[in-house]
Amino acid sequence: MLNKKARKLIGYDGLVSSLVADIPAGKDEELEIKDLKERLGAGYERWEFKDWYRLLTDIKRKRGEIAHEILTEEAIFNSLPWAAQQAAQEAVSLLIKKAAANLLFKMDETADMAVNILWNMFYCMGIDIKDTAQIMQRQKKAYSYNDLKENKLLLDFIRELRKRQWYSNGEVARLRSKVEG
Repeated sequence: MLNKKARKLIGYDGLVSSLVADIPAGKDEELEIKDLKERLGAGYERWEFKDWYRLLTDIKRKRGEIAHEILTEEAIFNSLPWAAQQAAQEAVSLLIKKAAANLLFKMDETADMAVNILWNMFYCMGIDIKDTAQIMQRQKKAYSYNDLKENKLLLDFIRELRKRQWYSNGEVARLRSKVEG
């Protein structure tokens, strides 16, 4: 099996990136080890099944990372219907007010309802939503009427939520730790 040093010597990361670029999007699920062997040809005869399987998984993982990096705050926001955008902005505004009053982690039906609304839109843990609201409340950023009309509060909330949920302790952090490890 290829160890870390061997992967580095053969330019494994570059190999994965070039294969991701060569293989059309959407073909990942149909991709099999025999397809990879045909694509790469000679020079890889000593690879074991584990090596080929790792290459296949790394190609799929890299494609997932690229897809996630493309998903910007604006893309998430634009994927919501107009009414959901407005409801989410109101829920975020309410949560920040509750955070200022230190009511997020106490029994408060209004805060819990706002968290449930946002959870259903963004599919993330309630604790991440509440922590993000606290972080934004500590920043004490003021939003004008025009900013609120342009949904800047919600976009900032999504950006902060992604930082917390995906980059610090979430899926992207997990994927990056696997890639680095």
